[in-house]
Amino acid sequence: MTQIIGNLRFLYIADCKAASLETGATIDHEQGRYLFPLPMAGDTPKILKKPVLNPPEESLDIILEPKAGHKDEKRKIGKGFAVNKTMESTLENDIVHEWRERRFIT
Repeated sequence: MTQIIGNLRFLYIADCKAASLETGATIDHEQGRYLFPLPMAGDTPKILKKPVLNPPEESLDIILEPKAGHKDEKRKIGKGFAVNKTMESTLENDIVHEWRERRFIT
């Protein structure tokens, strides 16, 4: 991405098909950020079950702000919390890259 857009800082947003370990490692290594829903395949459901059933912290309200120029009130639309996970992957050039991924549970 850095070669394509000419900028080291970027946010890559995609669906769960982009959420591979290698993709995350490459994006983080290039100093970018990513936002992907986790796929509900493989070990992901089992990994997510523990923090969902036993949250590591109290859930916070998710608030929907009113549209600009409207007098609507803020609305609570859910609850959620974040879990940090250390990730590691080997890049194409055999460099082992480690980073912290933040997972939002809503």
